[in-house]
Amino acid sequence: MFTLSAGALNGFILGGLYAITALGLSMVFGVMRLVNVVHGELLVLGAYLSLFISTGLGVDPFLATLMVAGALFGIGYLLQLWMFNPLMDRGMEPPLLSAFGLSIIAQSLFLVYWTTNTRTINTSYSQQGFRLGGMNVPVIYLIAFGMSLVLIGGIHLFMTRTYPGKAIRAATQDPETARVMGSTSNGFMRLPTRSVRPPPLWEVR
Repeated sequence: MFTLSAGALNGFILGGLYAITALGLSMVFGVMRLVNVVHGELLVLGAYLSLFISTGLGVDPFLATLMVAGALFGIGYLLQLWMFNPLMDRGMEPPLLSAFGLSIIAQSLFLVYWTTNTRTINTSYSQQGFRLGGMNVPVIYLIAFGMSLVLIGGIHLFMTRTYPGKAIRAATQDPETARVMGSTSNGFMRLPTRSVRPPPLWEVR
């Protein structure tokens, strides 16, 4: 019974990380109708950048994550502007094949520069935990879970309560009408690609 409870708790906490990852994919597909297969490579890139900023500059991993989030925001914007937007009117196949190609290139570069060796970030709190119902819960997992909830809630409020969020939904449902109403659909549809980048906190140990 104890083993089952511990597994359920760990699964629930780690589920928050998978949920924020899935949110990024679902926003890109739901808004742009694009299966962004390069999404995972961007997450790996974010994890490596966080690792090198944290270890090379002595920055706390959470602060490094915020710095990396801004960089990935810019990368996502440029990918959408230069790679995906010119192909969106040609059907689903051209942007999908372009994403596949970029995914293969990114994986090859990662193998060349960083190999396949596992890397971790060691911090003063990475091994800390607290007892919950007789189970030891890692602090780092709880922090990551909390940040995931905040991001999910923030994205929901952004999409339902703000003008850019409503414009994104309008451009998805009817791009022509949204353009007539004053919303530049291409500009707003770049936001999902660059805005949802989950923090690579699972690399912190």
